Order: sequence, then structure tokens, then C-alpha cells
Amino acid sequence: EVSQHVLEYPDGQTPGYFLLLNLWGNFTSSDTAILRVFSIFTGLLTLAVSFRLGYDYIDPRAGIILLSLVAGNAFFNYTYVHMRMYSCVVLASGIVMWLYLRMTFNHRGTTARRWLAILVGIFSLLMFHVLSTLFLLSMLFSYHALFVAKSRRWFAFPLAVACALLLASPYLAKMFAIGLASSQIDRLAENTLSMTVILPIEFIRSGMSVLLNSSFGLGQLALIMLPLTGIVLSLRDSRTRQPLLRMLMLSLLGLIVLLSCVSLGLIVSEKMRYVAALLLPFLLVIAAGLCAWARRRTWMILFVAFYVIAGIAHHSSGHSDLYVTYGWRRAITQAPLHAISRLALQSQSRPLVIGFQQLPNWINLLVPNYGFSGVREHYFTRHGMQVEVIFESWEAEDYVNADSPSNIWVFYQSSAVPVDIDNLDSLLRDSGYELHQTVEAGVDAIIRQYLR
Repeated sequence: EVSQHVLEYPDGQTPGYFLLLNLWGNFTSSDTAILRVFSIFTGLLTLAVSFRLGYDYIDPRAGIILLSLVAGNAFFNYTYVHMRMYSCVVLASGIVMWLYLRMTFNHRGTTARRWLAILVGIFSLLMFHVLSTLFLLSMLFSYHALFVAKSRRWFAFPLAVACALLLASPYLAKMFAIGLASSQIDRLAENTLSMTVILPIEFIRSGMSVLLNSSFGLGQLALIMLPLTGIVLSLRDSRTRQPLLRMLMLSLLGLIVLLSCVSLGLIVSEKMRYVAALLLPFLLVIAAGLCAWARRRTWMILFVAFYVIAGIAHHSSGHSDLYVTYGWRRAITQAPLHAISRLALQSQSRPLVIGFQQLPNWINLLVPNYGFSGVREHYFTRHGMQVEVIFESWEAEDYVNADSPSNIWVFYQSSAVPVDIDNLDSLLRDSGYELHQTVEAGVDAIIRQYLR
């Protein structure tokens, strides 16, 4: 059912995250807080994968450094405390990259088990987020084509990619159809030469803020210079040159692919989450540079603390401009319509839902192209529920009468309680309704449930 729903969903999401979240909810609870734990759980698994990635392919100290960089990264912390798929994307990308390096550079080379593992990894990543996966695959495939020795085993990785894409083809076809029908193609045609230059520069600046947990300034410059000087030191040492060059070339190719898409207008700074699959490869380069300092003096491993402190400060500041678009940032301050809808669906009968609005834009039922049609349709109408918004208590008289459902819910903002909420309560009591219970929804919403 989840898979079929995603195929019919207008935004063209792939079903991997939703299937796992549905499974998690069946085994635990449908409570929002418990569902968020799933993202936290995948975030903790990502830390384990990060340690193994740095430990196996840079240096044992690099494993500890990369784990610390990921744990202290404000973007990563933002993703795994939200009930979305991006923590799964970072986890799956780390596993795919580790499997690719293991299959390509390990002395035993490709085996059937390794080939099957990377096939499953790529397919899983596609099922979490198609666009982010394509960035990672473009990076790995470019490196594979340019630098991996050509032999019979060379074809194992391209074959795994082709099989994964074939398995995901129903969802890929849906995604591309939506892309062709959207205005994205028009944006490509309108892209000017100046934008081709300006957009990548702006994206690099924003990307550095994401990787280094800091805004542009002296602090960010210091955080850049530490790994850069470490990389120079490693390149001068023949013992560490080869694995570092490998990671540098991988990240450089990923950056070229990414900036090419940015210059075409496919990705903008406000949608940094779309490239979550490249977070670990880029942080791995920073870890390699810091590891070079730790090789010279063991105590210099403490340099990683600067990045952790910067991440905590950046995350605490609440600046999420680079992770979510304006519309989603504003949605965080609006009524939790998704939670209200879910609670209403669990009631014995479909209620009449009345939103009592005081502050402008707190209740927004007019968002188009959301879900199956719009917000009102997606959360309420298609489930047989009527939802109305009032600004004064007397407006409820148009909806409360003898033909009204026996179940009425009134929700309002707890930090801006309507002045005449008692008048609405009296109106409902005069119509034969009694207050059944009061429920909190989200961080700033109160629901009064009335029964007749």
C-alpha cells in the first residue's frame, strides 16, 4: 500500500523511507516522538559507518576524526532530528561508498557477495532519494571510468549500477515524468551566462558553511586552513599519499558534477539537503587533512574539537536557511495540520474541525500542489472531514447546527489564545456539545474535543 501510494503521489517520492517508517511504527508506536526516534537511530548507525570508512581507507585515527566531524555537523544533526529521509540518505551513501572502496581497492577484488551487497546498497539509496543518489553515483562512476584499472572485474560496478537503476525504474520513470512536466526545464532554458558563474560561487560558499559549521569569516578561514595544510603534509609523505589522492579525486569529481548541476539551476543553496549523499565523502577529505596533523603530534587530534564546537554553536543558533526552503521554514511555525489530521483519523467518528486563528498565516489551508491536490484536500477532505477557519467566535454559527457531526474539534495556538474562546465554548454548549478532552498537538497547538 505504501509503495502504491508513493507511485500515485504527485511529488514523486521513492518509497524506501516511508516503508521503513511504516514498519518502525507497526513495531513501536504511531506517536510522533517515537517515529522521530527512527531518524535518530539511523543517525547513530551513520556514526558507526563513518568510523569504519575513515578507519579502513585513511587511518585508524581518521575513523575517530570522521566520526567526530559527522557527530558535530549541524546539517547532519538537523537531518536526524526531523522525521524525513535525509538521515537514511547519509547512512546509505556511507555504506555504498565503503562497499565501493572495498570492492575496488581491496586486494581480493570483486566477489559475488560484494557485488550483491553494493547492488542492494545502491538500490536502497535510490529508494531513499533519487537525486542525491545520482550525485553519488556520478562521482563514483567518474572515478571508476578514469582511474580504476580496466579488466574483466572493472565491469562489476557499472553492472551493479545498471541493475539497481532497472529495479528502481518504475519510480525513476515517475520522477522524470514529473520533472519534465514541471517548470524545471524552463529554468534550464532561461539560465544565463552570469548565473552559470554566480550560482556555483554562491553554492560553494554555502557548502563551506554546511561542512565547516560556520558563516563566512575568519573562523571559517581557520577551519579551512587546518585540513588544507594537513593535506599538503600528507601529499609530501609517500606512505599516506596514495589513499589521500584517492579520496581527493573522488571528492573533486563529485564537486565537478555537483557544480555542473548548480550552474544549470537544478540545485540551489536553499536545497542543500538534496546533496546529502555527498556529505560523508567531503567530510572524509577534511578528516584526512586533520589526521595528517595527528600523525605529526598525537595531541593535534584535538583540532577536531574546533569543528565540534562550531557545529554545536551553529546548530544552537537555529539557522536552517541552507537546509530548507522559505516555505518549509515558515511551515514549522504553522499549525501542525498533519498531526491534527492523524489524530482525527483515529477517532471513532470523523469530526468537524474548526481552526480558531489569531495570528496571520498560522493556519494555512490554501497551499496548492500539496499531496493529492492541496493541504485541505490532502489532510482532511479526502478522508471525509470538513475543516473550517474562523477569526471570531460568532463565525462558528455557520457550521454548528442540528446537522453538524456529533464530534467537533476546535484547535488554536496556545501562545495566542483567542480572546473570545469562551464565547465559542458557550455557543457549542448551547448547541448540545460538551467538552470531552483537551489535547496538545505539536509545540504550540491546543485541540478541544467536543461531543454531542
